[in-house]
Amino acid sequence: MTRASALCLAVALACAGHAAHAQRTYTVTTLDGAFDKAVQLDPANRAQGNRSRYSLKGPEGQLSPTGGYVARSASWAASTATAQQPVSAFALASQWATLKVSDNGQWLALKDTNNRTFGRSQSGRARALASGQGFSPNYRVWAINNIGDMVGHTGAVNSAYQGAYEALWWQNGVSQVLPVAPGVGGWALDINNLGHIGGAIQILSGTSPNDTQAPLVARAAVWKAGALSWVADPAVFGAPSRVLHINDAGTLVVEGQQDGWTTLFQVSPAGQVQALTQRQTAPYPHDMNAAGVVVGQAGNRAVMWVQGQQIDLAQHLAAKGVSAVASWRLMSVLDINDQGSMVVLYALPGDAFGVERKARFTAVP
Repeated sequence: MTRASALCLAVALACAGHAAHAQRTYTVTTLDGAFDKAVQLDPANRAQGNRSRYSLKGPEGQLSPTGGYVARSASWAASTATAQQPVSAFALASQWATLKVSDNGQWLALKDTNNRTFGRSQSGRARALASGQGFSPNYRVWAINNIGDMVGHTGAVNSAYQGAYEALWWQNGVSQVLPVAPGVGGWALDINNLGHIGGAIQILSGTSPNDTQAPLVARAAVWKAGALSWVADPAVFGAPSRVLHINDAGTLVVEGQQDGWTTLFQVSPAGQVQALTQRQTAPYPHDMNAAGVVVGQAGNRAVMWVQGQQIDLAQHLAAKGVSAVASWRLMSVLDINDQGSMVVLYALPGDAFGVERKARFTAVP
């Protein structure tokens, strides 16, 4: 598929309406052995992320007398079983942990847990990036698309301006710094399958461009073809702000600060802005699919936003007849694919504080 035809397909999907409500019901499978929140669904409803594996090696790869649990790449096959254990994505002794998964499930952004360098996997074959292409925690990788391009930023402080970072785009495993002018730094937080990148640039808040100690303020931004193409207006989105998600249609999810509150916005490809939240506690959008359905959490509850309307996930599931989870405390929706299937973070009655479980809700049309 060409990039142009991919864009047309994405636009058609986005115009098709609220996919999450097109589902008749859901089947529920608990994803046992999940290690962290990096669990994503591919179009076939296979979940990919990390399992926990006990290791006597510490974070620097050295032997430790106490050891601990570390992340290891794993997957959970598409299934209607009520519970499922993870399967190692690579060899059992593999050092790879999954950072992000592409929409089509074919590409994984990886971290070597022994030496903290980055890698990529295409269709199950893992390869380390070349030397000098970044390592954790001095670099962060936030997204990978269907052609294996990754985005992120440096974690080290820019030497010229206090607190400034470098927005990075890895093409074919080789990083390049994205332009940020009129800013002095930035972050790249998401990339769609056309190579359009969402994130933020950091702008000096002082009156003089030579004031390198002036506080930096983030403004949501978009790059196309490696060039900065859009910067958010603080009068609309507040400050700081950042683009958290961009789909193939060009729809954005923007997080902004207004009057001390975090507000979420959705921006259409035509530039129309719609507020998704109003003065809510800790709203966070974890994902957006091709139809523009946004999922995440607000007020410590799992929610979705469909055509600008916030919907409580528990109420949505009850309306769909999913009674098996009526007693669960649904905390957040971590991922949604284009079929409307979701990965949900939850706790059971009687679970101790801090216990987090994960389940896959497979959409049944």
